[in-house]
Amino acid sequence: MAMSSYKDYKKRALQNPEVKAEYDALQPEYDIIQAMIDARVQQNMT
Repeated sequence: MAMSSYKDYKKRALQNPEVKAEYDALQPEYDIIQAMIDARVQQNMT
């Protein structure tokens, strides 16, 4: 149930153009983080 509430909250929050712009601006940072995680997993690093 909690996950559904979070999804609903996120959907409502992202309808605000200012919130959406800030959320989208963070994507490049999260892409880098995910690439680092993927590289560590491929190398069997913790």
